[in-house]
Amino acid sequence: MKNIALYSFLLFGCMLMSNKTINAQSTTDITSWEVLANVEWEIDYDNGLYKATFAEEIEDLNEQEVIVKGYLFPLGYGMHSSEFLLTPNPIGGCFYCVPGSSETMIYLPEVKVDEFPYSEVSIKGKFHLVRDNPYGLIYEMKDVSVEE
Repeated sequence: MKNIALYSFLLFGCMLMSNKTINAQSTTDITSWEVLANVEWEIDYDNGLYKATFAEEIEDLNEQEVIVKGYLFPLGYGMHSSEFLLTPNPIGGCFYCVPGSSETMIYLPEVKVDEFPYSEVSIKGKFHLVRDNPYGLIYEMKDVSVEE
């Protein structure tokens, strides 16, 4: 009887572990903001600009289709803007304040939304590293779809 209880316990433990593994794998498709924060900055004295050096895991994302969760920050007037920034945090009370540092923003040049989403969204699209943007934006996603 003790062996049956022991085997049942072990079997239950293995089922729990395999369930956690499956759940962990399903969330690896989402690129985290912690990964995108792995940037080192140096000053390009010749041009008077900061230069980003990306971690290898970020370089591997370049030109790949990724999913990132975050909040849309409109760059145009009104709620029918087609240009947005994606940020890890919602917009505060200030619509004209920059939402964070360069590694906490992804430029979305063309987004189509019927209504402006105030809640967190998932953005799926082709991720690009931007190395020469004079405004300091270092990430861009094109051909995006928005899922609430």
